[in-house]
Amino acid sequence: MIARIPLPYVKNSMAKFKGGVTFAIGRKDVTSSEPLLFEDKSAMLLLDDSTLLVGDQGMQITQGTVRVSRASTIDINSTSTTNGLMLGNGQSSGNAYIELDPSAVLTFKPGHFVYNVTDTRGIRTQAKTARIIHEAGFMTHFMKDFVFENLTNQLNPSTAFSFDAGVQVSVSNVVLESPFGDYRITGRRGSATEVSLEGNGDYIFVDSETLPFAVSVSGTNNTIGGEGDISGVVTLQDSASELTSRIIGHILSSPVMNGGTIIQEHGLHLGGGVVFSGDGTVNIGGHELQFGSQMLMWAGATTWVVAGGSLNLHANISLSGTWTFNGDCMVHGNKHTIDLGDTGEIWVDSNSSVMLHELRVQNAGNVRCVDDTGVITLDEAIWCQHDSDSLFSNGALRFKNKVKMHGNGVFVYSTSQTSTIHSSSKLIMEEGMTFSYDPPVAVKDLLEFEDSSSQFILKSASLHSTATGMQMKKGTLYIKGQSELSSDSIIVQTPIPHILNEGIMFGSGVAADNFTCVLVGGVNLSLVQGVLVYNNTDPDLIIPESGVSLLQIGEEAQLTLDESMRLTAGGIEFGNHATLMIKNGKTLTSAIFPLGYLHRRSKS
Repeated sequence: MIARIPLPYVKNSMAKFKGGVTFAIGRKDVTSSEPLLFEDKSAMLLLDDSTLLVGDQGMQITQGTVRVSRASTIDINSTSTTNGLMLGNGQSSGNAYIELDPSAVLTFKPGHFVYNVTDTRGIRTQAKTARIIHEAGFMTHFMKDFVFENLTNQLNPSTAFSFDAGVQVSVSNVVLESPFGDYRITGRRGSATEVSLEGNGDYIFVDSETLPFAVSVSGTNNTIGGEGDISGVVTLQDSASELTSRIIGHILSSPVMNGGTIIQEHGLHLGGGVVFSGDGTVNIGGHELQFGSQMLMWAGATTWVVAGGSLNLHANISLSGTWTFNGDCMVHGNKHTIDLGDTGEIWVDSNSSVMLHELRVQNAGNVRCVDDTGVITLDEAIWCQHDSDSLFSNGALRFKNKVKMHGNGVFVYSTSQTSTIHSSSKLIMEEGMTFSYDPPVAVKDLLEFEDSSSQFILKSASLHSTATGMQMKKGTLYIKGQSELSSDSIIVQTPIPHILNEGIMFGSGVAADNFTCVLVGGVNLSLVQGVLVYNNTDPDLIIPESGVSLLQIGEEAQLTLDESMRLTAGGIEFGNHATLMIKNGKTLTSAIFPLGYLHRRSKS
């Protein structure tokens, strides 16, 4: 049945259309008088399982109320907002309302609907069970601010929204259903493609699939959660902006930080190529952050606030900005690379630690601690310096399992803190690398070996000590490839001028500290300058595995025996004017090959 009623309503009156009736109404043309008048908001048009059909010249409803019960429809045969259905006239005296009963379903057919009500709640529901369905081709234009509240909104991909300048649409406890997924939102929509979270409990909950909207975040106490993905760009507006992430799915576009903070309250996955763009803070707490499988270009300054959580890499990263770790974090490289280039830096904050696991770090000289309370653990990691030197001046290092140092530069150990090679672990200096022991304090044993299974390996590399001296205890030094030792000397002026060269010492004269040196295969170990001190209680702890291996003491260098030493294979080659100093009562048992004048001295 189609009813056509061009008569006005009067106060406290109701026109009810029920049971499949279609009420067809509209202007004769866009300039004609309105065909339906409500004397005030007490006048009501009730659609009960019926349809309001607006003709192709459109109409405007002012003052009254359209009430919707059960499954009803508004069908607008328009081609633009000019000949669509307008609710209200922009004046408070002309405010009109659409009200949905509990469990009512209002379907908007294709057409144009204009919201021009000064009351932000011009479309109202009596219960959360009410639902509005936007079919394909339906468009809403907002001329005034509006609040979607306590309802379910079902959207179609071609559903469109537009806004007058400055108009904002808020969403409060609303479920949005779309082919992309289902969402529950409390926030604000300032455009057709963006949701704004403005603090004080604003949230988006993605029940499933993907949230396609851009998200603007300001203030604190904002949340995005759910099992779906976020494909729109999340933008934090400033350094005071804060967003809590409870997303179980993926972030598919790079969040724009602008100095703001994202807080993880669940493990988070980033899509391929996704980074935290710009400067900002990511608080991952004790959770995991999974990076995507596409190479990342990371330019911003990111502070990672961590309480036992981890970063998991699934592709290489080119880091031209800065990462700062605050708290205790593990970085699982999964055998990928972070390349710091010329400008990238990794910092460990005060009272913080980071473990780099199965990670290759290019230009690793830019990995540092802010102060001496920081700790960096290298676990199955590769430290690549290329041809540059690096200065490690603060904090401590831990070496676990197998750690390699690559490059043709010098790694200068100049911190006052003790670093450790763990049990059953190896620190390998690859060809061309030099480990230079140069602490700012007069302490010789700041490189600690947990036990004899802690290995320091020189593969055609060098170990150097300043005049302070370096004492190696408990562990094992493996020489693989022609390698060198050296130590510096300085003139001490007081009280009597003398030369200080403490050299490199194996052992301490205590059996528990005995240190082993193994010459693998037929390689030689050369002391090119300075002093090598043998201070093991066991005489057989320099071990040439081949009879052709030599311990070479260079010109003017010195071998000092504070304890007896015996080489059962190979021998010792002394350069011209080299010195052999033996403590009284101790002995040397070895083949000796002087290449010039050899100074033999006793030590009291």
